[in-house]
Amino acid sequence: MLDEASLGEARAWMDCARDVLGNFAPGVNFHVEALPGTGAVEWITHLVDRIEPTTRLVIAAQFWAEKEEEREFSEGAAAFLVEPDAPTGGAILRPMISSNAALNLGLSQIYEYQMSRDQHRQIWFTGGHDDESTAIRMGLPLDSTDMPPDRLLDTPLGNPGPSSGWIALAIAMEAMREAGPQLIGWREPNSESLYLCTVSPLPQEETES
Repeated sequence: MLDEASLGEARAWMDCARDVLGNFAPGVNFHVEALPGTGAVEWITHLVDRIEPTTRLVIAAQFWAEKEEEREFSEGAAAFLVEPDAPTGGAILRPMISSNAALNLGLSQIYEYQMSRDQHRQIWFTGGHDDESTAIRMGLPLDSTDMPPDRLLDTPLGNPGPSSGWIALAIAMEAMREAGPQLIGWREPNSESLYLCTVSPLPQEETES
């Protein structure tokens, strides 16, 4: 998942990925695709809606073009593995498309169909406005002692770019392993839509004592 400038060199990126992966797993045939970083919601929704037997390594990156004088976003990259029928790990639930004006509606759909209000342990946010992250927190449990912290990623990571949503998702998935369900909110460049997505650990089978 690449920024627009990097997509112009998609062939080189794909060849590089095949070489690197081939060094780790000689003899394995890897299928590599280069896609726009701004297509996170569509890609995740498509994955959720079908039975996908293929293991996928998702690598998202945003880099400055060599001749670009004005830096619109901060460079960054992240990756995560999507493995069908994995016995451990977590799940990415269907993203919700909302907006500043319809934020409460988007949150209510998540709480009604995916995750109850008291289950999210942290909120990760990038590319939006401070009032939106506050509104998301206020939509969670009213008891201030139980409110999960919100992580405004644009502060430590810099200006958001086309792949910032993917980077937030990867960070939340790592946090999920120890802390439990996570909520991610992001807005892509030049978009009025606000995207909300939950990642949650897989339920563990009970063992007999």
